[in-house]
Amino acid sequence: MLTNYGSGSAPSFDHINVYACVLAGGQSRRMGRDKSALVHKDKSLLEYCLQSLSYFSFKQVLVSKGAGVLNTEGIIDQYPNAGPVGGIYSVCNSLGLVRGEYILFLPVDMPSVKPLLIDYLLTQAITHKRSCFYANAFFPIVLRFDETQHKKLLTHLSQQKTLSVKGLLESYEAKELSIPSNEQLNNINTPQDWRKFISQ
Repeated sequence: MLTNYGSGSAPSFDHINVYACVLAGGQSRRMGRDKSALVHKDKSLLEYCLQSLSYFSFKQVLVSKGAGVLNTEGIIDQYPNAGPVGGIYSVCNSLGLVRGEYILFLPVDMPSVKPLLIDYLLTQAITHKRSCFYANAFFPIVLRFDETQHKKLLTHLSQQKTLSVKGLLESYEAKELSIPSNEQLNNINTPQDWRKFISQ
């Protein structure tokens, strides 16, 4: 699916609608400032993520955000206190996805995720026609949209019930992909994580 990595050529998804979204709506409590706006080597964390996604011919790439994130155009979380699950719902709802369409979710605090890792995740999801994620990471996620699960998620959110990412993946019966320990899947959550990232 990913061809000519590094050449700027975008692969195609044959007759399949595949979307992508950077989740940038978190409150960054542990970091103490907006993570998406952190800059290293003249690029923000958001720009790192968008660059990794640029190698793919997604139907559309979106940003899910809280109010005031980098002044970027994006989809505001309809349930801002529901964590990443709220952002996932808001994006799927805004796109009006239908059963069998795919969407990749990449958190803004995972700037080290490279296109080849994304490509494998997408390939497995489309090949097996299932939502997929990496073991012990949860993100990035590829969801194979399902209206029934989307309605169940709305019920949880509207009733202010807590639903974890793990719970969402279980409801979608997502396929867990084994992968050797990989630093690409590390999150940047704290000032210590940030110092480690910029020292590499």
